[in-house]
Amino acid sequence: MDADRRALNACILAATGILAVEALAALAVARAGLPAPAAIGLARAADLALIALGMRVFGLGRGEIFLPAGGLARGLRRGLLWSAAFGAAAALGFAAALLLGADPLRLIRPPEAVRGPEAVLFFAVGGLIGPLAEEVFFRGLLYRSLRPWGMPAAVLGTTLLFALLHPAAAGIPVTQVIGGLLFAAAVEVEKNLVVPATVHVLGNLAIFALAYVG
Repeated sequence: MDADRRALNACILAATGILAVEALAALAVARAGLPAPAAIGLARAADLALIALGMRVFGLGRGEIFLPAGGLARGLRRGLLWSAAFGAAAALGFAAALLLGADPLRLIRPPEAVRGPEAVLFFAVGGLIGPLAEEVFFRGLLYRSLRPWGMPAAVLGTTLLFALLHPAAAGIPVTQVIGGLLFAAAVEVEKNLVVPATVHVLGNLAIFALAYVG
């Protein structure tokens, strides 16, 4: 079985399991009263296990989802550079919005701040575990599965699904669309999943920190 077919089959298998896990997590929150951050954290850990299972079943190596051997250090360095550039652009946009009398926090929509000991879980899940699991699936396995149809299909396909699974309360989830495009561009250019994962983690931590502003 060729690599493209193996990647697609692994993606389908993982996605099927992930949908079931996410449904169970939502049920645990609604029916069993499990705190949402805990349920999300457990679900994302299970998602990673399902991705690894799909890759193992179809013989897909880590390098085939942009995780090259020995690429961690370089990926972190490049991810920090990408994050700095994006952070500078975001700061300029933030300042421009304020000068125009707009409220940029309405566009970013940071989550509601969590107080007390739960704040640690809030940041650990939303700022680390969640982004890592999402990058492995969206910019790793799914991007690899769509890439044979061309770069535009992979970038737009992963971004569209990423945004659809992060619905905004009203309107277009602008933050997720911009983030999805940025993360896809990073993995396309760098061929190293650590780069968009670093940007995603730092971006989420920054957005979560904004929940505590004011």
